[in-house]
Amino acid sequence: MKTICIVGLGIGQLYKNVAESLGWKTITVDPNILLRADYRDLLTMPDDVKFDMAVICTPNHTHEPIARLLVKRTDKIVVEKPGFATLQHWMKFQKEFPKVKLFMVKNNMYRVPELEYIRESIRDYGVESIKILWINKNRIPGAGSWFTTKELAYGGVSVDLMPHALSVAQAILREPNITTDNFIARCYQAYTLNDDVFDTNYGNSNPDGVYDVDDQAYFHTYVYGISVECITAWKVDNIARDYAEWHIKLKNGFTLKYTAGLCPEEAYAAMLDAYMLMTDKKYQEYIEYDRTIHHIIDSFITNPVIDLIHNAIDEN
Repeated sequence: MKTICIVGLGIGQLYKNVAESLGWKTITVDPNILLRADYRDLLTMPDDVKFDMAVICTPNHTHEPIARLLVKRTDKIVVEKPGFATLQHWMKFQKEFPKVKLFMVKNNMYRVPELEYIRESIRDYGVESIKILWINKNRIPGAGSWFTTKELAYGGVSVDLMPHALSVAQAILREPNITTDNFIARCYQAYTLNDDVFDTNYGNSNPDGVYDVDDQAYFHTYVYGISVECITAWKVDNIARDYAEWHIKLKNGFTLKYTAGLCPEEAYAAMLDAYMLMTDKKYQEYIEYDRTIHHIIDSFITNPVIDLIHNAIDEN
């Protein structure tokens, strides 16, 4: 029986449920006594406790130090996006611990039925453009917490969504390196307080009430002549609904529009199983997916507020 350690029982509870559905033994770590984890922290865990894989589901700024505590207990570590602080940190860790396989969570890459249909359509008709939208009308998780604190979340809530969109584009094209010399990566400060949120430690707002947080993000490049756009946002005023959609424009003039919604547990299960079974040879091919996502996230430049999101929606 495989054993998996889950550090952090927020989103980590989902991983626990998924692992147990696979028939794996779970070991849980969380300081909140109400969550009844097996251990409060890794430092008090006995040295002889080992496991086949660990998943880190804690605040972003804690990912790397926790990963360093795990290397003596497992050789497979899965990290919730957006990974570590920078690509440099990620690659330094891989160099220091070459026997450890380090994975970023990319559950949307394992939506097998949807992706297979899209790839089959592309094989039959060719593709002109791919647009991945992850736009929320007004859904700021944990406002005023680490998640909405720029230095703790490594940028902002929209950058946290961007790895989802980037990994979908990679999966559709079966191509890890979706960057070119001329790609565009921009973030936009768009968060303002409203009646629903009246506590935040984003920092000081400008005179217009806009906080210093990267709340909207935009990426655009061309891969083999195919336009690839990824647009993410957590809070956008004056839109009718959320937009979690994939738009794939085929060369026959038809556009596939897939409404993504929340990722099904089956995709999480497929991801964990693939990571657990990944061979050394396959891992050497895989690492470029994570490194490319990290490279793009590192390249985001914050700009003043620009109405990017409404334009993206109007075009579709």
